Amino acid sequence: MKMICYAWVMLAILCMVSCHTLPDPVEKVEHQCLPLLKTGKLAYAVKKIHCRAGGSTTSLVPLMSNKEALESRLALIDSAQRSLEIQIFIWMNDYTGKLIMERVLMAADRGVKVRLLIDDLLLGISYTDSELAAIASHPNIGLRLYNPNKLRDRILPRTLDLVLNTKRCNQRMHNKSIVADGLLAILTGRNIGDHYFGYGQGYNMVDFGAMFAGSIVTDIKKGFNRYWNSDPTYDARAFIRDGKSLSLDKFRSVSRREILRAETAPNHQISITPQDWSRWFSDTAKRAYGGRAVYLEDAPENPSYSRPVIKEILRQCESSCKEIYMVTPYLVPDERMMAMLSKARSRGVRVVLLVPTGSSNNHLIVHNQYQKYRKILLRMGVEIYEFKHCPSSNMKYYINEGGSSTRKVGLHVKLVLIDSSITYMGSMNFDGRAMFVNTEGGATVRSKALALELKKWVNLLCNPENSWRLSLTKNGSIRWLAGEEIRKSEPSLDFLQGTLEFIFRPFSFRHEIFPDRRQH
Repeated sequence: MKMICYAWVMLAILCMVSCHTLPDPVEKVEHQCLPLLKTGKLAYAVKKIHCRAGGSTTSLVPLMSNKEALESRLALIDSAQRSLEIQIFIWMNDYTGKLIMERVLMAADRGVKVRLLIDDLLLGISYTDSELAAIASHPNIGLRLYNPNKLRDRILPRTLDLVLNTKRCNQRMHNKSIVADGLLAILTGRNIGDHYFGYGQGYNMVDFGAMFAGSIVTDIKKGFNRYWNSDPTYDARAFIRDGKSLSLDKFRSVSRREILRAETAPNHQISITPQDWSRWFSDTAKRAYGGRAVYLEDAPENPSYSRPVIKEILRQCESSCKEIYMVTPYLVPDERMMAMLSKARSRGVRVVLLVPTGSSNNHLIVHNQYQKYRKILLRMGVEIYEFKHCPSSNMKYYINEGGSSTRKVGLHVKLVLIDSSITYMGSMNFDGRAMFVNTEGGATVRSKALALELKKWVNLLCNPENSWRLSLTKNGSIRWLAGEEIRKSEPSLDFLQGTLEFIFRPFSFRHEIFPDRRQH
């Protein structure tokens, strides 16, 4: 009898999935690039940044701490006069997510035209469709979802949609950018959420991004427009069902109460109201670098067949003469990357990889697959460092200054440095999803001064107090070294992580990590 009931339940689920369809595609509207504003706070900031950087066609300020990462987003949002475009993979509905959303709504209140483009994979965890529709009901806000689920609002239906429609749902938009008035832009690996800005309760990330001024900003905005008008994007208002509407005033009232409640805690020191960021822009401009920058992005439709981001990174690495630094939270190299690394070592190029330990990695299955390449890479002569989940106090500035206490730290940096002159920064990881399935974005920058500064920072991350260096013994066993300390087994895995790692160890998830490899 139970089997019959289960069969009826499964039949009902299948019918529910098959009966749901996506709404009609959004209308394709060409957005004209208006002449850039020559007055205002952002125009003033651009002049300051360019002046400090020596008048290059592209200038940028690296954003290495979580505090300045949050400040930079609020500064662009609060200072925008005409337009604001935000493209993001994850937007959490926690303290910083609510704070940034409220500041976006306040920008729209004062007449700024806002466009938000968010990947739909994890959006249902944070926002209901009625909340998204409430945001999109603002007359100055457009909100579109990339590759949305057919089944909405609850976790179980969404999960079923992912399982039963894997081919359609597998491709995600992993790009992350913000553009304000077409004058300043941020390219980053950070999502929007407490863990990425130092406000996570017990767990925070080390991450990286940069604020750009100059000609590359126009390219980033054009790239946003390509995604905005692409076939996989849908208007958030199209998913609202009868009787499920929520007023914008009600949404904002609840959100504001929660922000103000959080601000009473001693570690939350940012006001809910917009600020004058003129002083901040002046101080930040002092750290500007000039260089030649090229914006890279995968195609929003069928990115599997054209991968300009990873192709350009590999091309630059293949031309390296002295050294390659690669920092990534997720490393599962394919044949092309392994061949590139092997050839680089045969040319005498120093190769340094910095990845998380298992305890500082938020995707243990990916770490499990990376483990299978460690000995091969070490035998090549590649230097491997694994970032500790509990680094030294000299990392506090980058992790959680002004934020909450941190018991565990993750590494989420996506960065490549080549010959101390070329830098890649953006959303690109080095696993199969990034290289073959998801869309990615970023920039390559030619600037020796910038590359040398970032190299110092990566070396700090690699210091013994912050990372383990891996070594092979004569009998082929891995050792983890940190100063005088030597470990014979995977360090810092707690009981649950160790148990999961033991369970995953015999299995190969290569097909899941490289879902569409045979097409390439």
